[in-house]
This record gives sequence, C-alpha cells and structure tokens, in this order.
Amino acid sequence: MPSIPWALSPDRCFDADPARRTIARELYAAVRDLPILSPHGHVPPALLADPAARLGTPAELFIIPDHYVTRMLYSQGVALEDLGIPSRDGTPVEADHRRIWQRFADRFYLFRGTPTGLWLADELVGRFGVQERLDGDSAQRIYDHLSAQLARPEFAPRALLDSFQIELLCTTDAATDTLDHHRRLRAEGLRHILPTFRPDAVVNIGSPAWSGQIAALGDVSGVEVADYAGYIRALEQRRAAFKQLGALATDHGALTPYTARLSDREAAAIFARALRGQAGEDDAARFTAHMLIEFARMSAEDGLVMQLHAGSLRDHNAALFDRFGPDKGRRHPGRDRVDPQPAAAAERLRRRPALPADPVHAGREQLQPRAGPAGGPLPRRAARPAVVVPRQRERHAPLLRPRDRDGRAVQHRRLQRRHARLRLDPLAPRRLAAGQLRLAGRPGRAGARGRGRGRRHGLRLRLWAGEARL
Repeated sequence: MPSIPWALSPDRCFDADPARRTIARELYAAVRDLPILSPHGHVPPALLADPAARLGTPAELFIIPDHYVTRMLYSQGVALEDLGIPSRDGTPVEADHRRIWQRFADRFYLFRGTPTGLWLADELVGRFGVQERLDGDSAQRIYDHLSAQLARPEFAPRALLDSFQIELLCTTDAATDTLDHHRRLRAEGLRHILPTFRPDAVVNIGSPAWSGQIAALGDVSGVEVADYAGYIRALEQRRAAFKQLGALATDHGALTPYTARLSDREAAAIFARALRGQAGEDDAARFTAHMLIEFARMSAEDGLVMQLHAGSLRDHNAALFDRFGPDKGRRHPGRDRVDPQPAAAAERLRRRPALPADPVHAGREQLQPRAGPAGGPLPRRAARPAVVVPRQRERHAPLLRPRDRDGRAVQHRRLQRRHARLRLDPLAPRRLAAGQLRLAGRPGRAGARGRGRGRRHGLRLRLWAGEARL
C-alpha cells in the first residue's frame, strides 16, 4: 500500500477566523525564536547529568514512559504488558520494541483531536523529519527512520538541550530525592537546570507507600521524623537543600484545592495515627488540606513559588497500581470548581512580605478527549466531590425560567456555573452514600417526570455507585 504523505499546517494551532489567524501569526512570529524558559517539566535529570546518555529506542522514547499514551491505548483494550511497561511482581512483559511500536501505530488514529496527538505529530514531523503518516502499514519504516535519527549525536539529550535554546529548565523532584544528578549538573556548569520540590509522596498519609517515604525523608534530611514537629523540620530542611541548588518553586498535587487549618495538636494526632497505620480517609483529607496551608506558609518565608496541580484523581485503578506502580494506576481528570478556601489561606498570610504567586497548572489530561472509558474503567462522571449550593431565590430570581416546572433545578445549574460561592467537601460523596450526611430543608415541589424527588433547597441529587452528583 502506498504511503500517505504527512505534512503539518503551520497554522494548525491558530483560530480558523481569518482576522484572528492573522493576529496569531504575527504574535507567534514575534516570539518563535526566543529562548525557552520552562518553569515546570518532567525531564529526568539523569538524562542530562550523564553526557553519554541516549534516548533509547522509539518505543522507549514515545510509548513506555508516557502514561498519557499508554492510558489511551489501555482504554481501548491494549494490556500494559503488551506495551512493555515493567511490572512490580516480575510478570513477563513485551520485550520486542518493534512489536510495541506496531501496536501503537495500529491505533495512532485514536489520538486525533487530542493534545497528545498534536504533540506527537509535531515531534515526529517537525523534529524527526517523518514524511509519511503513521499507521499500521508505515509503522516499521518509521521505526527504522527514528532509530537512525536517535543514533545521531544531534539527538543526544544534551545536544537537544542546546538546539532547543533552553535558558531555564525546571525538573520535578521528590522531597526525598538526594539531588545528586543536580549537583553533578552544577559541577559541570549546567546551572540553568534547576530542581523543583514535589512533596506529594510524604504528604499523602493514605498511601500504602507513605511510611517508607517518611523513613526516606528522615534519612535524606538527617532529621528524625518521629512526630509531626520533626516532620515539619525535615520538610523545611529539604526545601533549603533544594534552594541551595537553585530551586525556584515547589509543586503540589491535590484532588481538590480544599484547605483547612488544623491546630498543632490536631495535626500531631493525625500524624501519630498515620505512623501507627491507623489513619482513616477523613484524616488523610484533613491532613492534606492542612499541609497546603503549611506549604503556603513555608513559601512565604523561603520565597519558593508554590505551584498547585488540582483536580486529578491519580492511581484510582488499584489493580494496575499494585502491579505497575505510580502513574500506571490510571488518572482521572477532575472538573472540580476551585474552592474559595485557597483565598482564605492566602488571606491568613496577607501580612507576610513577598508572598509568592500560586499558579495552578492543568496537565494534558485536563483537555484530553476520551475514546472509550476515561483512562481505563472509570466513567467520566465518577470521582467528583459533592458541591452543595443553597438556593438564593430573591437574589437570583431573574435566572428562573417562567414556564419551567423544574425552575429551581435550572436555577441551581446556573448558580453553580456563574454565581454561587461553592463549598467543596472531598469526603461528601462517601458520606452521602453511607447515609452519614443529610441535607436539611423541606423537599422541593415534584416537577415533570418526578424530577423533584430528593431535592433540598432547590438541589437535585443523584447517586451513582456511591457518588453524589448535583
């Protein structure tokens, strides 16, 4: 079968409107040749610390380490073992990288219209010079072409760093990282590659791996983490170590940006229960909410910019997580409303000088269309925290539709989008399902098709497998 030429439009990311496209071209032309300042990324520093490092095979570069790629393929029935993902239990996985690439190419059409597909196409065509469209027929020819390119010295990691004109590259590093690779980079004069402090693994007390992470935190910091006070001292020591190597920011992942200040006594009690393996889900949610405030306090003192990634339910597939490890247990992109609590946290710190900004980053998964189940066997509607919004008839009366027999439900949906102040409770779905949480008020008037059932204060509640949704 003849190959299909593959050429990318230079306007592929611009608006279709001619006037807007003209402006977009002018703006892009003004910045396209400027150096890159990358404040957040996931490039392994080991790739750059070793001058002899290479990017491996096409499968090792484009497929095996990229959970955005493997998530899409898994959602369409491709087993992770067939994609060469190493297993924790030693189960044999596909070792033939050509076969892995073939499975990927056979399904490359799944990535049409997704940010991942846009990025892959730009890499293959723009950087590697691929000239025919990737599909099952062209898979092996393109694999050979990519292998030849990767063997050239111009495609070594350090050579690419120079060709991309990168003036600043911030990596993402665990709080327990020894930072040896960054020390080596600085010793060789590569001072524009900086670490970023990511403490999620030592904050999530509900994770089975948390106790091991706490032990590692004590080892790398030199601080005995036997109680909450020692835990805070160890975190502050690690932040100082990151700053000594040029760090500019911290990076935090949370299911919701919910914050709640605990007293030192409450935080210490939760931490002690976690050390004994007795912390519950409520403890984990409250501790994470408290630590976001603590990290904001630390940022106000040491000047590290606090970056927050909110809304991703990570590793929700327990079987995949147990078998393949972190970031392989699937990730569900949440669509949570931003909780007003972070503003309250900032208000508590308003008298502190030089409070850093708190940008909120959305990863590729926030925009990724789903082909089949969202990242695996989890429906899109699942895992959203309950949002409780009171009806405000007088203030928002004009929002009601005169002839809508279920006007209060319509009013709620509009309030949720535009007007109401939201209150997020990350544990509300479980509490509702268990009958531990009830909404007070008189039942709403039953509308057409019985849609008024279960409403309180103009709300409509639905339950799906233990999830509360408005």
